[in-house]
Parts: sequence; structure tokens; C-alpha cells
Amino acid sequence: MVSRTRVTPGAIPSAALACVAILMLAPGLYASAAEMSRAQQQAVLEDALQAFDEGVQSAARNPAQSREAYRQAAGGFESLLRAGLCNASLEYNLANAYFRLNEHGRAILHYRRALLLAPGDPLATENLRYARNRVEPFIEPSASNQLMRRVLFLHYTLAAQTRLRLAFVCLAVGWGALALRLRFSAAPLVPVGLIGVVVGSTLTVSVLWELRTQARTPDAVVIEDRQTLRLGRGEAYDPALSAPLGAGVELQVQQRRGGWVEVELRDGKTGWLPERVIEEI
Repeated sequence: MVSRTRVTPGAIPSAALACVAILMLAPGLYASAAEMSRAQQQAVLEDALQAFDEGVQSAARNPAQSREAYRQAAGGFESLLRAGLCNASLEYNLANAYFRLNEHGRAILHYRRALLLAPGDPLATENLRYARNRVEPFIEPSASNQLMRRVLFLHYTLAAQTRLRLAFVCLAVGWGALALRLRFSAAPLVPVGLIGVVVGSTLTVSVLWELRTQARTPDAVVIEDRQTLRLGRGEAYDPALSAPLGAGVELQVQQRRGGWVEVELRDGKTGWLPERVIEEI
């Protein structure tokens, strides 16, 4: 995989677009798994990368042509995803294309998916922050959520994979120290062992909690602009907020009923949106 240069989506040069390592293939838009050879995969990728470059080069002199090129690039990246490929760089490239198209909802969606595949990736993290700054309205987390984030800072600042690795190390050190204490009389082994076991167990519970939460109330993103959050599932219900939600607003899905979803925003407010205007991470 080609190394990626740190950039922000608003100023992505052509050379900074990441090349994608093709990992696997399943039936997709361009061809079936049996029909799409590695050469065909590479051709689709190169066409998408070239289209992105053309979009960058024509942005100033011909905005309409530039948008068409970005749309072509996004289509190519999407086709590889539909073919069953699972790759952080592919998600990252697609997010960059959508950002250039000013489709901030889909950009945020794919930056977050990239971070699920490559937790802590600095490019995706920075570009996600950059895209979030362009989402309206800004929704301030509730006081209880802010307090929880401060108290459980490891849960919210470390990716699940990182917490799981730390849990394994802490548990190994903790139980190892306690086992050694049965043979040796070194006093420090007991507190070291207990701390390791407690921290490791806490991190394990943190990961299990996150998996359970995501299964019950998955994260999602509004992908269509100016959506009215309503008090009930239907256009006849009054708005739950004074302003519509812009594309890119992040929320949690509470339940789905009859083509509508009940969602919870970061500030704790709830309401209903048409199912078609959001997409789960």
C-alpha cells in the first residue's frame, strides 16, 4: 500500500490520494467475483484515482467538469466496495471524493468507516474533524455525556482494538504477578497483580459494552441535507427542533418502524427521521 501524505480534505492534492490495496472480491457492480480479475480491479481503481486528479486540476477553471470527475471517482470507489472489498484506504478515498462534492454526510460516514478499519489513522482522524466543522447545526453534547466522557476517558479516546490489546497485556501481567506471588514473597507483586487484573477487566468490559451498545443502538449519519426531526413517525407530526438537521449530523438509532427511525442526538434529544435519509456506520 502506498503511504499517504497528511492533508485536509479542503486542499487534497492529486499526489496525496491514497492507492488502495485490493484484499478480496465478491459479486459487485462491475463484475462478479469470478469475472473481475486483479487487473480489472486495478483498472477500476486507476480510473477512479485519475478521475479524482482531473477533478482537482479542473476545479478552478471548470467547476461543473470538476464535479463530474469527482462523481466518477466516487462511483469507481463505490463499485469496489459493492464488490465486497473491505479496505480503510478505499473508504478514505471515497470520503475525500464526497467531501469535494460537498456531500459532507457521506464524507463523514466513510471517514468513520475508515477509522473502524484503521483505528487512530491520523489522516482519517484529521479529515473527519475537518468535515465535522462544516456540519450544521452544531450539536453540543449534553452535560451528562460530557461528564461520562471525562470519567470514562479511556473508553471514548481509545479504539476498541487498542483497548482489547491493552486488556490482554494488563491481564497477562496481573495474573502473572499474582502467580509469581504464590512462589516468591516479594510484596510489590500483589498490588501490581491486582492493578493489572482490575485494569484489564475494566478494559474488557469497556469493549463488550461498546459492542452491545452498537448492536442495540448503532451509530448513524444523516446523509441528506435539511431533514426535519419530528416528534413522531410521520410528516404530520410537529418538528422536534426549530432548525432542520444538515447532512453529516451524527446520531444513534433507537428503533425502526414503518420506514421511520427514532434517533438520539448528541445532546440527548430524540425524534424521528425517514429511514432513507440516514445510514449506519
